[in-house]
Order: sequence, then structure tokens, then C-alpha cells
Amino acid sequence: LGQMNHRCSKCGAMMWIDETVNKSSKSPVFTICCANGKVILPLLQELPYPLNILLLENNPHSCLFQQNIRMYNSALSFTSLGANIDHQITGVGGVYTFRIHGEMYHRIGTLLPNPENPPSFAQIYIYDTDHEINNRLSVIPNLDFNILIELQQMLHEINPYVNIFCQAGQLLRND
Repeated sequence: LGQMNHRCSKCGAMMWIDETVNKSSKSPVFTICCANGKVILPLLQELPYPLNILLLENNPHSCLFQQNIRMYNSALSFTSLGANIDHQITGVGGVYTFRIHGEMYHRIGTLLPNPENPPSFAQIYIYDTDHEINNRLSVIPNLDFNILIELQQMLHEINPYVNIFCQAGQLLRND
């Protein structure tokens, strides 16, 4: 594909030269990004701290996050994925692929964990919030403690659902 070093003159999206409709490298015309100016999207909001640094910088801390981004996402998510996965094609060589039979859904589970199980997913935002980081690390132990603290703090500051779940936990503890 080469480098993505051509900019759409209408929306500014970065494109590959092979995505032009006129095949001109001097004044390329792109349509897959904005339909040649017919679609106008708002500019992206600036990423909150620390996500901006973790995603955009190239220091060891950021590289560690980028290599494990799906694990951090899982550790901080409210739900887990549920589906009936066809294992005939899962794990076959090439790009990771899976096929689903029927519906894909999100499992949220109960608000409080069973006594014999540690809290997970949304339960972590409700149950034993004083040990939130340790509860997350018990579910996915190979995460960097400091990165997880930064991300958790960010979610507590900007995600309204975190506050709702924390308030629900407070109500449960008061009863």
C-alpha cells in the first residue's frame, strides 16, 4: 500500500494514493472519506489525559499500554461479550477471525459477585470500591498497576456511568 501520505482536499483525511478516483498524484480526488465534500464530520475531540499520551506517544509506558490495549479495555469494561462462537475457523492460521452463530450480546451479570468469586466487570464499580485496582488485577493480573490507576481515575472523572454504578454501590452498602 505504501505510505498513507496524501490528504483529501475536502476533509483533510489521510489517504493512500491508490484510494483516489482519478489516479492523479499531483491533485488526487478522494471520495471514500467524505464523498468529495458531500459529508462533513465534526472534528474529533481531544483525547482525555492519560489516554492521549498512552495512545499517541512512543515512550516505554505508552508502548506497554498499546501492546496490551485490549486487556486494559477488558479490565475496565462494564460487560463481557457473549456469543456462540463457531470454533471450526477460530485459531486457523492468518488474521484472528471468529464466526458467530445467532446473536452477539453483552453480559452484565449481577450487581454483586457470588461470595466464592471475585468481582468482575460492572461489579468492580459497585462492590468493594476501596480495592478497585486490586480487584481488576485479580481478573487480569498482567497489567501495569500505574497505567491501570491512571485509566481508572480518568473513567471516574469523565464517564457518567462509572459514577452511577459507584452511587448504586454506595446505596447497597448503606442498606
